[in-house]
Amino acid sequence: MKGKLTDIGTSTLDVKTMTAASSLEWWRLSKVEGVHVYQVDNAWHADVTFKDLPPGVSTMIGSPGSYQSQSAALKAAVRQLSILAVNDKLPQPRPREGFRWFKFDSVEVPVNAELIETFPEKLAAEGYTDFKAKCRLAWFRRQLADDKPMTAKIFQSLDQDDQNSIRIACAIALSLGVHQFSIEDGLWSEFSPSEGTTSTMRM
Repeated sequence: MKGKLTDIGTSTLDVKTMTAASSLEWWRLSKVEGVHVYQVDNAWHADVTFKDLPPGVSTMIGSPGSYQSQSAALKAAVRQLSILAVNDKLPQPRPREGFRWFKFDSVEVPVNAELIETFPEKLAAEGYTDFKAKCRLAWFRRQLADDKPMTAKIFQSLDQDDQNSIRIACAIALSLGVHQFSIEDGLWSEFSPSEGTTSTMRM
């Protein structure tokens, strides 16, 4: 597919979320791991996946649309790869600068990038898992949103301590490769936290 790259001029990737916007500078052709072309309900899609990105940076660009044929999906993927090739010419970003964004139900929570960078080694030493990270988020949803989806309105109505606790929980999740948490991922009642988990939820 790299042999089919085209001149895209000033075209850029179409991003609709802060999560994607903060990942743009990291998405480069040199970091592409592969292109996943697949069919769902008679429509074709093409996702681009990445490797060797800093914690908290999204490792996938979803298909820009659905297509009637496999060849059309591949053509869309080539266009995305062509844009990523241009990004390779830009200066390398600094992993500890700026923000990463975690999608908690319908709200995107900003997390300091430097905070995420400090977690992986410590979490690995403690045996902290992505399941525990999701458990923590489910607990916050139960306590602060009455088991309903977390929204921007609810998040903004919380006091600073609760907002910071959620940001830390999101940072932990991002450090473990979890980039979003929705109702479909589970309610608090669906998790079985180990003894002592609830006592440390507000760390």
